[in-house]
Amino acid sequence: MEHEQTDTRRVRRLARQARRWQRTAGEVARGEGTGRLLARTSVVVRGAVYRYVVFIGIDLTSSAPKLAPGPPIEMRLLRPEDVEAYARFRGRPVESVPALRRLERGHICVAAWLDGEIVSAIWYVLRSAWMDEIDRGLTLAPNELYAYDCYTTESRRGQGIAPLRERWAMEYFRGQGYGRTVAWISPQNLPALRAGRKIGTDLGRAGFVRLGPLRRDFVQPSGGRRRWAARNEPIVVERDFGVASDG
Repeated sequence: MEHEQTDTRRVRRLARQARRWQRTAGEVARGEGTGRLLARTSVVVRGAVYRYVVFIGIDLTSSAPKLAPGPPIEMRLLRPEDVEAYARFRGRPVESVPALRRLERGHICVAAWLDGEIVSAIWYVLRSAWMDEIDRGLTLAPNELYAYDCYTTESRRGQGIAPLRERWAMEYFRGQGYGRTVAWISPQNLPALRAGRKIGTDLGRAGFVRLGPLRRDFVQPSGGRRRWAARNEPIVVERDFGVASDG
């Protein structure tokens, strides 16, 4: 049964990645030309053989950073009645966004609102998570949260909204007794990587090396040596990155 669930999850992941790549390829070809599309395609091909992500941890027990005033945004947790607004924010039909399903499963979304519309949001999950990018699970300590699906409306980027949202989330979750959030960032996403390292700690990297049907997973703590892992063994932050949990 577990093997069947893993295969089903992998098929769904591949289908999502195919749809995402098809959409992205069209946008790149139209906006940047075929040369840029070929360059990005080569990154995807290399990623099928060797892929890794960078893990960033944010210590919630420390004081939230001081930030310059930004737009007059309202911060709050997403509620079921906000799903239509979330769908507009993501530019998708309401039936195609997973927001309601995530809320029903206990996931938490911090949303920033401006003029009655969501302009930035990020999701958090407790206990465990699945990371499509490296096709591997993550087991969380009782005081940890996994942050994922962070997005800001394109026209509102660069206005300081995401840092304000992050600060609000830090203060909220610290008040709930949590000690750390964990997230991964693609090494190709340099702006996000720079921003993540400013507010958090680079824990290290995790990924895989694959040759045909053969695959080996690894974890490499920041400044440490690479450690190989069993194929279906979830990542545990404290064990794999040597970061003690206060929870």
